[in-house]
Amino acid sequence: MKRILVFIPLYCITFLNANVVNNPVDHVKEEFTEYRIYPRLQKADNYIAEGKIKEAKELLLKVLEIDPKNARAGNRVVVLCMQDKDFKCARKYVDLVEPSTYQKYYEGYSAFELQDYAQALKAASSIEDATTLKRSEQELNNNIILRSAIMSENKEATDTALEKILHPRYNMSSCPSESLEIISLLFAHKLFDEAFAETRFYLDHCKSQKIPDEKLAIWSDLLRKENLFSHEESIIATMEEVDLKNEHTLSMYIKSGDETKAIETMEKIYHAEPSDENKARLLYLYENAKMQNKIITLYSEVYELKKNPEDLKRVLYLKKEPEQQYQLLEKYYPYAGLTNEEKFNFSVSLIKFYKEEHKVNQVLSIVDDLTLLEHLTDKQELYLSHQYSDYHQNKKAIALMEALYQSDPRPQYKERLVYLRNRNIIPKKAQPQTVQKKPQIKPKPTREDKLRSETQLAYDLIHEKRYDEASVHIKKALQYEPNNAVRYEQLGQVYYAQEKYEKAADAFEKASELNPRSGYYESLGYCQIKLKDKKGAIESFKKSIDIVKQEEPENIDKLYQLKYSVAELDRNFFGYLTYGMRLDSYNNTGGISPILSANYGGFSALELHYKPEIFNDYATVYVKALAGVRDQSLAIRSETWQPSLGLRFQPLEDERLYFFIEKFFKGGDESRDDTMLRASWELFDGYDFYPTTTEYPWKHLYMDSVYYLDNGTYSLYANYEHGYVWKSGYQDAWMPYLCTSAGYTNDNGPKETLKRFDVGAGISYFFWRNEREYKSHQYTGRARLEYRHQYAGDPEDDHALRLMLEFFF
Repeated sequence: MKRILVFIPLYCITFLNANVVNNPVDHVKEEFTEYRIYPRLQKADNYIAEGKIKEAKELLLKVLEIDPKNARAGNRVVVLCMQDKDFKCARKYVDLVEPSTYQKYYEGYSAFELQDYAQALKAASSIEDATTLKRSEQELNNNIILRSAIMSENKEATDTALEKILHPRYNMSSCPSESLEIISLLFAHKLFDEAFAETRFYLDHCKSQKIPDEKLAIWSDLLRKENLFSHEESIIATMEEVDLKNEHTLSMYIKSGDETKAIETMEKIYHAEPSDENKARLLYLYENAKMQNKIITLYSEVYELKKNPEDLKRVLYLKKEPEQQYQLLEKYYPYAGLTNEEKFNFSVSLIKFYKEEHKVNQVLSIVDDLTLLEHLTDKQELYLSHQYSDYHQNKKAIALMEALYQSDPRPQYKERLVYLRNRNIIPKKAQPQTVQKKPQIKPKPTREDKLRSETQLAYDLIHEKRYDEASVHIKKALQYEPNNAVRYEQLGQVYYAQEKYEKAADAFEKASELNPRSGYYESLGYCQIKLKDKKGAIESFKKSIDIVKQEEPENIDKLYQLKYSVAELDRNFFGYLTYGMRLDSYNNTGGISPILSANYGGFSALELHYKPEIFNDYATVYVKALAGVRDQSLAIRSETWQPSLGLRFQPLEDERLYFFIEKFFKGGDESRDDTMLRASWELFDGYDFYPTTTEYPWKHLYMDSVYYLDNGTYSLYANYEHGYVWKSGYQDAWMPYLCTSAGYTNDNGPKETLKRFDVGAGISYFFWRNEREYKSHQYTGRARLEYRHQYAGDPEDDHALRLMLEFFF
């Protein structure tokens, strides 16, 4: 009881003096906090010294959990987070950084990296004395201010930053490396006035450093989109590549609505490269401007150059004045390349004009030509008979009507025939004597008439594949036009069709001398391939590549084809490397064939081929090494391997038919000493794709037969794949496919026969690389994942999932 009485007053005294007690409690808490924090900070410093950044960062974050306002830990965490590119972390603790200059520096830096450009600009610009920062940090802070001002689209801040930060970096000898990047940034963020001003500033101060045309083209497009045509015109004027300058000038005039200048520019483009695409674009502008005469002239020029019947029809069908119709119909008679029906209709129109001018001889000449056309209709034959009758050519009129009546004995035809016969035998009434006019003498054909006649005959004979006769008429045409490259090109095509490759090469070479066009050099190259002149073909293709690059650089398909041809011609050595992996599980260790059995865990193969010149491309010598593994590991751990040496023959130049003789040498336990005879054939349509072709189907059929001389065993095999190509880039494609294969062999163990049949599906990723000035497709690669289910064969191995990696070089 006494103890209780003592305790009560002590308790009351303690309660009444609580403030006195709290101070030591707080002190104890602070001491405890320091006790928890100090060792962690020390250890973190040690980790930083040892380069263990991750461990140090974890300790410091733990410190900040204990004491969220610990400046020492905050400073270190922000620095480590910035080093780690963990800008969210840095921004979270940046308020703890001391001194304030570095706090603002890190805040601006982290905000910029997190794309909060307004905050980055605010923080970086608020540093009053940047001299406390290191020189590299000052440079970075200035760049943050400059770029943040642009990317936040703050015009006032941008103008200030350009003047204070970027412009002082220009000097007499060089310009800032980042200046073009800054200008591009200004364009991208639609600060067009500043972008244009900076472009002019760069051009004025950096005369030795050209702006690439590719950048100028991008800026031109952006200005045009905003209808800033005066700025765009100034940008275009600085371009060096003529074709690019013309294209952007054209786009600018079209967008601005300046029709006249757009047409003038398009005419320049077309005359520099008269391609079908440029012709269509020029015609579109002519049609919009309703320039009928220009349209007629363009179609006429194209037809005279290329002899495309569609161009001729467009010329003749266009609405024109009667005088123009007459001139065109007369100029292009007998309308080469048109169907008989079209020739007849246009000839009838010309006859009408000749009748009005009383040109009898010309009318009868056309009628004679029309009677020679095949498959004339009844109506057409009746028309021709009437024309003969009108000009008293009764015998010809009667002959036509007789033929018409025999094929179709209509009463009206009989009546017309009787009329013509009676008219032919009834004597003419005596006519009063008149002074006989001298018969009109048919004018001698002019040089142009002869040239037109020879050209037309040659064209028709080529169309009929009568190449010997066509060459005669082309040579006659060349007597009138000895310097016409087109005629030599036609002569070369005729000789090439006849497999007269030496004469064809001479003709194409003459055409290229008269007019160095890419197509002429390309045709010459193909002739030289046929003549086994590889070096000459390579040089011709290179000349063609140079012209295409200069005149039509956008034609990447053409460049690809030519570069691929050069690479193939210049390749005497090629190889194949593959590694196949089984990804599924299995227990059976048997197999139908050493090394390449489906039951193996995986295999690798290397083939190296060499084409000796003495074999003239008909054969290659090769060495091969195969290795097989049974385990499931992806690493190659060879359990058996098979080296061999062989000779491959390709008897047909344009056919994937091959014959092999191959000598095997004993390697691993399951390899053999043997001699193999083999024949294979492929139907292959798919992997050599043009760059601009983005989607298309593909197929691959492979058939193979093998006979081993020493063992007296054989096998037959066929595999078919059918799929689709989706281009994912200029040189890349994805190809899903379905597949099936069948096989038969008696090479399974002790001459046990085995039949195989499976179906499956797979997907391939295919690429080609190594684009050079004159070569392309130097090496290709393919990765494919494939699953197959077996319906006949080894029952213990009825399915397989494989990953194949292949490399062709």
